[in-house]
Amino acid sequence: MYSEILKITCCNLRTLKRVGFAFISNIILPASIILEGDLGAGKTALIKQMAGFCRLNPDSLTSPTFNIVNQYCGKVKGNRILFNHFDLYRIDEESELLELPLDLYFESNYLNCFEWGKKFEHVISRYSLNLYAIDIKMIEYNHFIMREFTLNKKEKR
Repeated sequence: MYSEILKITCCNLRTLKRVGFAFISNIILPASIILEGDLGAGKTALIKQMAGFCRLNPDSLTSPTFNIVNQYCGKVKGNRILFNHFDLYRIDEESELLELPLDLYFESNYLNCFEWGKKFEHVISRYSLNLYAIDIKMIEYNHFIMREFTLNKKEKR
């Protein structure tokens, strides 16, 4: 069960910086975030903006579509974190995901961002101390494409 923390609507991807800041400000580290949305909704762009608030250069981040995960070292509030960017689009079976050394990505202080991770939420939640989901919806309004970003936190049992 998830509870909604924050919902932001923006009119273009250039305004994602404020969305990234708002979301980073509202999560408790260490954490994992599952991002869901259609192709082109802005998942990678939002992850880049969140990385910027972890003292990483957003332009240096690339989507890990073929190598599944990219790892970066960043800082949040003066504390070193591992910023791990996963793209699970090409992973079909849980066994493929479990071939990764997942325990290494959940050590110490981390922020794990999973594109297309909803299908493996049960696996990610086993490893995560704090689990969040960001749902991205594209909404057409007067011939413009708006994006609605909703940050949700998974309730602990």
